[in-house]
Amino acid sequence: MSSDQHIKTAGASDADHDPERIRPRGQLCPRRTRQAAGRRRPRRRPRQGDQREHRRHDDPRDGQGPAPVARSAGQKVLVHGGAGGVGHLAVQLALHKGAEVFSTGTGAAKLARIEGYGARPIDYRAQSVADYVNAHTDGAGFDMVFDTVGGQNMANSFAAAALNGDVVTTVALLEMDLSTAHFRGLSLHVVFMLIPMLNDFRRETHGAILAELARLIDAGAVTPLLDDRRFGLGDVDAAYAHLKSGKAIGKVVIEL
Repeated sequence: MSSDQHIKTAGASDADHDPERIRPRGQLCPRRTRQAAGRRRPRRRPRQGDQREHRRHDDPRDGQGPAPVARSAGQKVLVHGGAGGVGHLAVQLALHKGAEVFSTGTGAAKLARIEGYGARPIDYRAQSVADYVNAHTDGAGFDMVFDTVGGQNMANSFAAAALNGDVVTTVALLEMDLSTAHFRGLSLHVVFMLIPMLNDFRRETHGAILAELARLIDAGAVTPLLDDRRFGLGDVDAAYAHLKSGKAIGKVVIEL
């Protein structure tokens, strides 16, 4: 599936899946700056903040066009994993667009981080999908669900979305029954931001998106979140173990 392709799709039966589940090793975040070549212009770095924050910002949008974090102001948006490496950006961007934002997490530190952004935290271990959908939407479901956890958690995203709602995910690597979302008339948008780099496809658009994200960082609308632990190139296994532990908050960084 193309990363900017919207399709009518469907989900599986509701199940309790862990929204803090760790993604594959390939999503560790080595810090490096790429030298622009030929017609490609270098990315503009944000002016403010720690140099660790300047090296890389994984925007929860793909390089072929912005993945929606909110269609319009006033929408109710649910972000799964709002204290994670991608989720914290989705929360802030949706708030910037004027959405009413809710986000799943667990543990006092993660829930406090989500609340600190101005979103309403949801402890997925304390509340079922049905419970928080009823509590925050009167049972109607969220206008948009941004799922940075993916995998089996997609079933929760489909169950939480409103009729004809939107589900956006950065991790769609699974096989599942799509019947639930079919009967709810949901639209699925899969984000795979490596497409421009892997295929040399619409890199100018990718660059424009990153430049806009840098502008928002400079304006203070978005603040990158990096995990407190620091890792060097020789600490890859330890960094991955930290990711897998579920204790990381924000991006886990390997500094070169």
